[in-house]
Amino acid sequence: MAFGSTHRRSAYKLYRDVENFGGSVAASAGREGISYSIEAIRDELPLMADTLAEAVLQPALLSWDVEEMKEAFIKGRAADLRVQPAVAIEEAIHAAAYGPRAPLGRAIVPSDRQIDAVGEQAVADYLRASMVGSNVVVVANNVPHEPMADLADMLFQNIPAAEAKPLEASPFTGGEDRTREDSAHSHFAIGLEAPAMGSKDAHALGVLRAILGQTQRRVRGQSQGFLAGKLGEGASGSAYSFSHSDSGLFGVSVTAQNGAAAGALQSACDALKAVASGGIDRRDVARGKAA
Repeated sequence: MAFGSTHRRSAYKLYRDVENFGGSVAASAGREGISYSIEAIRDELPLMADTLAEAVLQPALLSWDVEEMKEAFIKGRAADLRVQPAVAIEEAIHAAAYGPRAPLGRAIVPSDRQIDAVGEQAVADYLRASMVGSNVVVVANNVPHEPMADLADMLFQNIPAAEAKPLEASPFTGGEDRTREDSAHSHFAIGLEAPAMGSKDAHALGVLRAILGQTQRRVRGQSQGFLAGKLGEGASGSAYSFSHSDSGLFGVSVTAQNGAAAGALQSACDALKAVASGGIDRRDVARGKAA
């Protein structure tokens, strides 16, 4: 529904106007937030800022637009996402780490039943509770600071000043989550609790992720990272990390032919144990920083 019809213009006119000044818009949602973005040449900063503020603060949320979006896009997109192994692994690792009822453990890809239960009033209530001054940040790149600050002050001055509802904590509990599929390959992930977003250890975590590496990356014909030295034929994998406001996850994700899955799982565990036991040296750290 982002950048759809507003109280000032229809979705069609909004997109035509954006195209006329050479811009493009996008929106994304995660477990803890939503982002709206717009790009164009710097000279169009006033039009970009105005369009962004209009989309965020004045959505029309027409009932027929909500229903059309649910049927034509959300259900189809959700169905596509649910069958993607990478998405299924991300959902499963969060459910296992925090529990399926905790905010961070709940599925981010909704079921058809959950989509059907959402109407324009539910969307409006969510926006009313979320789009408040303490919960919104406006950022810009490659534009002068003062004009951008003046535009933000002018266009977002009417945003409600209320405090956002505090986020419910999601303590790390650990566990496992399994899904059976008729496939020639197995997909699995091993996860550990990691630093939360903004932690002083975030950069070290990034280096560690690069040290573990991924089996698909090759330099001078050689696969790089601890996983490359542990996983055998018929398996591939990579290190991953997720950062949230009060917690994080770090580990390895592996895809293997069914016959090689048990060995690949053990190899992934061995790679993590090797790192945890101090089996890295200065060359590994230098490579991780350079990645």
